[in-house]
Amino acid sequence: MNSRNDKIEIMICDDDELICRELEEKVRQSLPGSHIQCFSSGEQLLRASSEADLIFLDIEMPGMDGMTVAEQLGKNQALVIFVSAHEEYVFDAFDVGAFHYLLKPLERERFERVLARACKEIRRRKRREPLQIKEQGEFKTIYPEEIYYAESNGRKLTLYTVQGTYEYYGRMQELEARLGEDFYRCHRGYLVHLKYVAGYDAANIQLKDGSNVYLARQKYGEFVKRYMAYLRQKIGDFS
Repeated sequence: MNSRNDKIEIMICDDDELICRELEEKVRQSLPGSHIQCFSSGEQLLRASSEADLIFLDIEMPGMDGMTVAEQLGKNQALVIFVSAHEEYVFDAFDVGAFHYLLKPLERERFERVLARACKEIRRRKRREPLQIKEQGEFKTIYPEEIYYAESNGRKLTLYTVQGTYEYYGRMQELEARLGEDFYRCHRGYLVHLKYVAGYDAANIQLKDGSNVYLARQKYGEFVKRYMAYLRQKIGDFS
């Protein structure tokens, strides 16, 4: 990580000072010279998280718990790795989009493996160019991770994102190719981000922002296979 673009900003949040120190030491051993900030509460973290690439987050803390903090981080592009003494929260962690889940006490080999994977994903995201769109004469930058779904209406595309709604001229086929395998074309007019799927039936997909998107009847079986494969991959990441 010699260039400025490769520098990874890391934040640690745990009300146990000893755990914070242990995590900081482990990170420094694996990433010498990395920039690390430590916080003792979720409230402190939220006030300073805008520059983070990676956040190690405890779950059971006084005041705001880790799950609530992760939900509040929705507009932040940081990867979240939960660090907890309790196994029962792992599926809740998946629901709030965590990258991984580590159990206390921390195993060195496992920690280093997870940290290496997180750094690889962060660098991949930094290398990937965001979407540059022109809306009403003004250029906007949209990150794929922020998109709930896209809708096609004639020559225009509408992106529904955590930051708001954007409309521009474009083709759905080109957008689908650009966004990659984490998105699924569930209808000729809709492209959904599998990360944000909350539920589905034979005719609709419910997203975590409360939206309902049409699911073409002939695509139902294929969608279920794709979504199940996506879930198996993500749940497998916690193993």
